[in-house]
Amino acid sequence: MKKKIISVLLAFFMFFNMGTKAYAAEAGRGQERPENIVNENFIPSRSEIPMYLSQFSSYKGEMIKGIWAKLFYEELTFDDGNYRSWYQKYNHGISKDGQVPVYYLALGGHLAQVQSQITYSAGDFETFFGNSLKANPEFLGQMLGLPGYAPLGQDRAGNELMRQVMVNYLLDPCKYKALAKRIGEITYQGDYIGDSKTSDNNILKGESFGEYSLDIYVLMTLASLYEGDGDEAYLSDIQLAWLRSYERFLYDDYVDRGENSLARQFPSIYDLIARSVDASNNYRGLGQEFFDYVEESARGAGSWLNQIEGVDIEGLDDLSSSISSIFDFADGYCYGHEDNCKNHDWCLAVENGGRAKKIDDYAYLISKSPEAMVYIKANENTAKAYSNPNSKDGGWLEKYNMRHGSDSSADHYFLQLNIVSGGNGENRATAQCDRWSRDSATARTSATARVDLTKIDALALENFGEEILSRTDAITVSMNGGHWTGSRLQTGNTGGGCMASYSRGGYSVSSVTGNVTNRVVRSGNTFNISDLSLEERASAVISVSHSATSSVQVNGQDGSGNYSATGIAKVSTSPTATLSVKRAKCFQEGHDWAGKVDWDGYFENASGAEGQRATIAYTCKNDVSHVIQIQVPVTSKREGDYMVYTASAAPFVYDSQAGGYDTYSIKINATNGDTRENIKLLSGDNVSGNTSDSKRSSTQVFPQGSVSKYHYTMAVAKADFTVQAGTIKAGAKRIKFNVSASEELHSLSIKVYDRYGEIIAVNDVNDPYSCYIVGKSDGQLRDCYAVVSAVATTQHFNTRAYAQWEDAPESHATIIVSSMDIYYK
Repeated sequence: MKKKIISVLLAFFMFFNMGTKAYAAEAGRGQERPENIVNENFIPSRSEIPMYLSQFSSYKGEMIKGIWAKLFYEELTFDDGNYRSWYQKYNHGISKDGQVPVYYLALGGHLAQVQSQITYSAGDFETFFGNSLKANPEFLGQMLGLPGYAPLGQDRAGNELMRQVMVNYLLDPCKYKALAKRIGEITYQGDYIGDSKTSDNNILKGESFGEYSLDIYVLMTLASLYEGDGDEAYLSDIQLAWLRSYERFLYDDYVDRGENSLARQFPSIYDLIARSVDASNNYRGLGQEFFDYVEESARGAGSWLNQIEGVDIEGLDDLSSSISSIFDFADGYCYGHEDNCKNHDWCLAVENGGRAKKIDDYAYLISKSPEAMVYIKANENTAKAYSNPNSKDGGWLEKYNMRHGSDSSADHYFLQLNIVSGGNGENRATAQCDRWSRDSATARTSATARVDLTKIDALALENFGEEILSRTDAITVSMNGGHWTGSRLQTGNTGGGCMASYSRGGYSVSSVTGNVTNRVVRSGNTFNISDLSLEERASAVISVSHSATSSVQVNGQDGSGNYSATGIAKVSTSPTATLSVKRAKCFQEGHDWAGKVDWDGYFENASGAEGQRATIAYTCKNDVSHVIQIQVPVTSKREGDYMVYTASAAPFVYDSQAGGYDTYSIKINATNGDTRENIKLLSGDNVSGNTSDSKRSSTQVFPQGSVSKYHYTMAVAKADFTVQAGTIKAGAKRIKFNVSASEELHSLSIKVYDRYGEIIAVNDVNDPYSCYIVGKSDGQLRDCYAVVSAVATTQHFNTRAYAQWEDAPESHATIIVSSMDIYYK
């Protein structure tokens, strides 16, 4: 099996050279442009199409467009009873060992097996198709069958199929993300889309497919690139204006048609109208729905609020976050807006010696906007971040009140815990009389509840995940079961003048264990334990009693017979305790944040576009259970031999020691500190394929047949391999391959691809061993890969007269590509 795979790989790399103009080792013309390297006279067979497309997707010309059209048409109209699909029929090659799978050059530079139908597949081939569209912008118009563009199909049905294929790709930009970005690049300057929905240069609107005009399909794709956070990474001002010209139409469609609307069917359109000015201003009553959506996305909520008429907070448009994160990070300082600060100097901006960060300014200004607060208070997450009175961390309002209130009530929050036990008390007293006498009786009773402080931390850990005894200042006891007191006439009638009255007694402290009674201050049914030490609290039990009294009097002066009445005093306790707990230290003094950037996640997901974001997880040093994550922009620049990536937490976290907003950087060595880096090319490490070959041949070749006056032997050795992604680092200026060939280097082809499979450089004819990649951005070079094919030949001739010739000597050809030099300067 191993021999079979090796033979397959060699066959594929042989194919690379068949479709590519060979580059002789001798000096000649200047470097070829990548779009000119394909031989238009070479037409790949069906089983070779996947490899061809993977290698030449960024080629400019009719050949690549024709191959895509052929593939789409044949895959989607396949009708052969012997095979289930076009893929099954042609997805194999032939070797002497039989059928073998078809491979292609996958993104990253490794060989991968074709697994299924190529049309509508996401990933590699979707990306290759996008490359061909970008290299041939007219290809989009041809696929869509726009007037003035040459048709791709051979008949009307074929042209309609091409339109169907293109539309299906445009319909699902969430699946075809790489292709969506290519559509964004093609229309960046307004090509195809024009100025607006109704402008004459919007050439898409006049043609339809199915239910919608073609502009709607392109809109779905461009809308998927829209971020709406005030700093677009992919769209131009032209594209933004074009998208916004559709917003009212799409918004009304959503309200009027509901589940049948475009926005309900296509997430990118819903996102577009959710971030519109109409949504922010509650057009047709849907503002809250769209605010909730934007807030949950944790992207662009500041920009959304700033679109509200009357709200214009400078800088809020640039804040890529949720509103919740604004209130979470703000410490309640007013940024110098108020005069009633407990400490006005603290409320000044950090740049002016105070403690208020810019995020405090945003939180304060948002809180003063009635229109914005309507949305915020109606959303569960933002309402909690704004005000959360019964939490150790509180909300922004509690932090603000603590900095500006006249009392310390904001310093505490309240929790209910079942740390008390109680009993029941009942007593009776009876009064009787005859017709002339009077009598009275009084019934008194009480019940006691025990408040066990020793249970506080255990119950708090179980219910709230924290210990709170040390921060508990007061305990309020409520007899939730209620108190029943009263009187009841037992016999006789009231004509004798039976009178009754009752009263409820109050709370009293019967005892506090640990001889600390005199240090527990009681106000009503609230007990202040703030003067107790932690050890005293941990062993104290408060006993609380509640009493009731009932009186009856019987007057028999006018009646006849005996009269009796019973007075009942009763207390039934089912007590609860409400604890007044001092808030966490980070609430009192402000958070002390320590951040950590997920650089692995950033490099794994980064697209290389401007505006790419990394996630910073912040943990408060004063309370490690308090963690907030935010996404922030990342910038990159070259510093000597390093690439430096920087994530800035402005305006969330200020580093007072550094005197600026919190930033995190990572340096990636781009050159290993040397001007030149030598990379050994080892298969299985950084190389796929074969970097060396050796062939011998004693077969006699008679070029003129039986009349030949000479003959020769010939041997051909091939080195065909890819240098995989990650080997060539950002900052490289030139790569050079060290090739040893015997006896003659017949051809050498080097192609460098970016991570999307676009050819960005080929070897220079004047220096055929090298590819010059100077001027390429670090984004283009990140995860780039190189494809190398080298051929060495040896020929030995015998040219004696026909009657005297002898066998030509054996030919032996060798080729070795031992290493690669990367030059950084």
